[in-house]
Amino acid sequence: MTRAPDIFHRLAVGGEVSTSDFKAAVPELRLELVSLQHRLRMQGAHPVVVLVAGLNTAGRSETLNLLNEWMDPRYLITEAYWKPSPEELARPRYWRYWRDLPPNGLIGVFMHAWYTHPAVE
Repeated sequence: MTRAPDIFHRLAVGGEVSTSDFKAAVPELRLELVSLQHRLRMQGAHPVVVLVAGLNTAGRSETLNLLNEWMDPRYLITEAYWKPSPEELARPRYWRYWRDLPPNGLIGVFMHAWYTHPAVE
């Protein structure tokens, strides 16, 4: 059986993971993510921000759905950013991201974060 840390290591160094290896590791990966999320919440020392960005049809929504399925969504704060509102346009460019930063112990998932639009353009 493929161990979850092995999967993360293989991906971190630019390698690939076969579909069968990934599917075999899913139960352990899910348990590891929920355990880390629970530990973060209990310690409450800092927040975590996950930026999900990419070109259209890159799988952003699927990634977000998977995170919400695998983790405890009660402690995930998801924000999606589109065109700035008039209120946001009246403030500094990154104000809307700063405003939505999660509190300590929670995870914020930002869709279309500050570097999405330059990448698409």
